Amino acid sequence: MRTFLKIVAGLVIVVVIAVVVVLLFVIDPNDYKGEITTRAEAAIGRQVVIDGNIGLRLGLTTALAVDGVSVANAPWAGDPRMLTVDNFAAEVAVLPLLRGDLKIKGLRLKGARILLERNEAGEANWEFAARDPAIKTDRPSAPDGPSDTDVTIPVVQEVTLEDVRVTFRDATTTQRDIEVALDDVRLTGDGPNQPLQLALVGSYNELPFQAEGELGAPSTLANNSPYPLNISAEALGLTLGIDGSIAQPAAATGINVRVTVDGEGLSGLAAIAGDRLPGGGPLSLATTVRGDPSRIELPDLKLAFGPSELSGNLEASLAGVRPKLTGSLQSPRIDLAALLPAAAETPPPAPSAGSGSTAESPAPSDERVLPDDPLPLEGLRAADVDLAVEIAELVTPGVTARDVTVGIRLDNGVLTVDPLKATAANSPLVGRIRFAAATDTADLDMDLRIPALDLDAALRQFAGLDMIRGAAAADISLQGSGSSVAAIAATLDGRARMIMEDGLLRSDSLDLLVSGLSGIFSQVIGDREEFTIVKCLALDAQFEQGRVATNLVLDTDVTITTAEGSINLANERLNLTLTPRAKKPTLNLAVPLEVRGSLANPLITPEPIGTATKIGGLIFPAATLLALADLGAEEDSCVREAAEEAKKESEPLTRENVEDTIKSIGKGLRNLFDH
Repeated sequence: MRTFLKIVAGLVIVVVIAVVVVLLFVIDPNDYKGEITTRAEAAIGRQVVIDGNIGLRLGLTTALAVDGVSVANAPWAGDPRMLTVDNFAAEVAVLPLLRGDLKIKGLRLKGARILLERNEAGEANWEFAARDPAIKTDRPSAPDGPSDTDVTIPVVQEVTLEDVRVTFRDATTTQRDIEVALDDVRLTGDGPNQPLQLALVGSYNELPFQAEGELGAPSTLANNSPYPLNISAEALGLTLGIDGSIAQPAAATGINVRVTVDGEGLSGLAAIAGDRLPGGGPLSLATTVRGDPSRIELPDLKLAFGPSELSGNLEASLAGVRPKLTGSLQSPRIDLAALLPAAAETPPPAPSAGSGSTAESPAPSDERVLPDDPLPLEGLRAADVDLAVEIAELVTPGVTARDVTVGIRLDNGVLTVDPLKATAANSPLVGRIRFAAATDTADLDMDLRIPALDLDAALRQFAGLDMIRGAAAADISLQGSGSSVAAIAATLDGRARMIMEDGLLRSDSLDLLVSGLSGIFSQVIGDREEFTIVKCLALDAQFEQGRVATNLVLDTDVTITTAEGSINLANERLNLTLTPRAKKPTLNLAVPLEVRGSLANPLITPEPIGTATKIGGLIFPAATLLALADLGAEEDSCVREAAEEAKKESEPLTRENVEDTIKSIGKGLRNLFDH
């Protein structure tokens, strides 16, 4: 019986082969072009044209080749064609089809031009609509229960792409078209159970890239088994390495790969990001990537870029309304001075015309210090963040901070930095910042406190000045709202305070404040010590809707200088009066100075001589004295003593010294504002 069945089976095979041979010589597939294109058009709702030849070779491995294929674009698109192909060829094993398996032994695409575009309404040209209602182009709804293992993936042994160009155009953005060229792509393997070898050469917007490596066997995709991959790529002056596996490739879940990026810098990105790229130096990144399309984890991130280093763990959750980034990062050193692009040099503002502008007139737009450009508030609403960051040393242009600890939380446009701790210029800072941008107008609320401000180190770092020694206490509490820095400044409420007792002021630094006074001092008090004793330095600035009421006193053993007035942040105008006075009756320098103009171009002129015979009264009211007690000053502290000293009358100026003194004062104050 078995022998008979074998004979029957053999006869069936012979008959099938005979039929195939007959069909091979009888059927010309070109005779069916019309029917093929009609069915294709009914399926996608677009015109399909085959201008070239259709070749068919029947056998146990059936080969099909088509030349000159094109598919029409969407009706709203400008280009008439979405797809053109010079040549497409495929070789398919016939016997596996009897078992329901699709085994593609070879696939070749040559001379293809693919245009993917989206119009201003958000419609995409790759969204098709079948002309025949019986043909459904929508994906069927998933059955109950897991479906990943039910996916049938064809086994492809060899893929060749030559001269393929893909263009992506999006009218909903202002970005330029993206063009990807695949000059030569080879994916080869020895069988369905053997790994595939990848070799790729192409370009992205004319920037070349290449890749090579080993991928998992085709059968692992068909069986949805763990899929290994080991790829090395080069692009934009960087080398990328990917080594690991995907547990369930059909659903892209169970990702566990090691990713490395190395290069000599970011100069290769200039063609994409522009010329203002950070120099930084050599770049090295290494991390494990785990997760799935809804959650990505980087548990062991390590990044080195020039003198900067960063490590820690990150997790990105992509399943919610907004993506959310959480984790913790640590760094021994981040050098922003090396990472940030160099600022473009701008010429200094032209000197003011002087009396032509009043204290209340707004500063010209090209003289404004506070930028009025809209802040990118919508970016704060694009994602949520919860990060803990610790940086041992943070270098910025002009300032170096140490022991930086910040907690960064961003929730639906509300940014909170709390805690905020750092030490800069030997001065510890603590505080918090809240910046709520849930709408197009942001609300700022910040509190900063510096309990031990090293004025010497601070002036050296921030202004390059060597003029004072001593420890001060300072705090800032501000609230404002707006859509730009200038708008927020124009609404600020709150206060800024500082007080220092028992400090030292370099005697020659008086020349910086009031140029030429040191020469007069030396004639009166003889040889000076290197430092002058500072009994009190106090500042109180009260903010109300962008107007800053300012009171200041500097009390030394030989002079007392007071300042009062206001700064209008809305129009950036200055309205301050500085009054220096010598404590010795033989040296009269009671020449008050008016500081007018703008923040960008202050104007410093003396008050009329007739009003310079007496210094103003108590500049710090009782409420301010009590407030300064929070910073360590008592009610009967140096502030009150200096205020009492300021009440004393000064003797009249002699005419012969007024002009020189006024000129030297104006020159010195301008030097101070320049710093």
